Amino acid sequence: EALPDLAADDLPDSALRTITLLPAAPQPIVKTSASWSIDTEQARLVFAANLSQVPAARFRHELDLPPALKIQRVRLTAGGAAIPHRWRQRPDGSVIVTLLAAPPPEQLLEVEAAIVRARNRPRLPLPEIEVREVHAEAAQVRIYRGPQVNVQLQNAAGWDQSQDPGLGQEVPGLGRLVAALSHSSQPSPSPPIVTVS
Repeated sequence: EALPDLAADDLPDSALRTITLLPAAPQPIVKTSASWSIDTEQARLVFAANLSQVPAARFRHELDLPPALKIQRVRLTAGGAAIPHRWRQRPDGSVIVTLLAAPPPEQLLEVEAAIVRARNRPRLPLPEIEVREVHAEAAQVRIYRGPQVNVQLQNAAGWDQSQDPGLGQEVPGLGRLVAALSHSSQPSPSPPIVTVS
């Protein structure tokens, strides 16, 4: 037998009580992409969240990420034009982006970050950035390696591996493309894991 969602004692008198039900706040739709560039010292991340149907009252975006992933830059634009904003990273790693102007319905949130890589630990789980209070439609992850390291995909359960024509090709500023992953499932699969040597 299923448990009730709400339980209450009988009212002590015959007075009527009113309960007001408010509709849930609409959530933006988001599609994300993450490009990881791995070298001998660190793993650099370029993350982008394409937000659509952003409510006019949404003046803040919150992102979950581990504290070891240090944010270096945040950009927020609409149609190529910058949206005034400020941001801060909390001690727990999460990031708050506050809009200082009316929120456009279509926004692009970009984050650049890096995590220091321990050389004696070849196994590297790639941390995930999650945008809170959104409807996530799809996610892409692309993994690149620098010239001094060899990177192999160890575990990508739940991800679709694309036969991207750019696999093995060098991309300026990122390195050589090792893997291209995507998913559109809910809940999201675990972040991919690579080994670095």
